[in-house]
Amino acid sequence: MLSDFKASFFSRNRHKFEYSIERLRQLMGCEDKLLKFSQFKEKCIGKAIFEINNSDTSEFTLTAKYNKNGRAVEGVSFILLAEANVFCRVMITIISSKQA
Repeated sequence: MLSDFKASFFSRNRHKFEYSIERLRQLMGCEDKLLKFSQFKEKCIGKAIFEINNSDTSEFTLTAKYNKNGRAVEGVSFILLAEANVFCRVMITIISSKQA
């Protein structure tokens, strides 16, 4: 999932990427488990977001927006925010590697 944002990360410290529910279930290995979306959201998506946002080593903040068609959730948009110091370190690394 993180590889989806690497290409555009260098132009800003915020990135949005979207997945259908089916694709997200495949990526998280939950195709045959947690069939009700409320269970999938709580035990899979919510837990992953909580762990990322509360990690002592994470330099990112992740939020989710649920894309609905009527009452049915069809996809999830994740918004990944990098702290400013991460962006600066990445830019310094890129600049120094180009000068080498």
